Amino acid sequence: MVSAPTPDPSRPPAWQRWLLLGLLCGLGYGVTQRLVALSFNGDWGGTQLFGVKPFPGSGLENLRQRQGGRPTDLRADLDRLDRERQERLQQQQAAGRQAAMAERDRQEQQLQQQEDTRQRLEDLQGSTEPEAPPLPPEEAPISSPLLSPPEPAPAPAPPVEEPAPAPQP
Repeated sequence: MVSAPTPDPSRPPAWQRWLLLGLLCGLGYGVTQRLVALSFNGDWGGTQLFGVKPFPGSGLENLRQRQGGRPTDLRADLDRLDRERQERLQQQQAAGRQAAMAERDRQEQQLQQQEDTRQRLEDLQGSTEPEAPPLPPEEAPISSPLLSPPEPAPAPAPPVEEPAPAPQP
């Protein structure tokens, strides 16, 4: 039979060991942060590794000096910008409506033309004009130069007679 090992009363429980380890790690982290902060504040006389550097390119003050302008606040008229945006949006919507109306008118014109064409065809087909008698095949015009005049139909072959059966005695 297998039994679990008995805990040693001289050793602390496992959770106390993990708690002690966490406290020591937290203390080490806090001390390290404090030392780094002191060195960057200049209390130790060390050099700062990550200094603030100017942004590359021309600054606003430099541009103002070149152009001879005096420093003023940069303000945007948000109401005016909003009105202009809404006007552009309305113009785009109006242009879209006009394009849709033009497309609808074009489709209606096409339908009207198709209806007119259909009506004309019906009028032409429904007219009763006297037809000319058909021409004999020799005088009929050939509709295409590639077609040859029709050949006369071949004469039917004479019927073949089967021999009569011989009388049986």
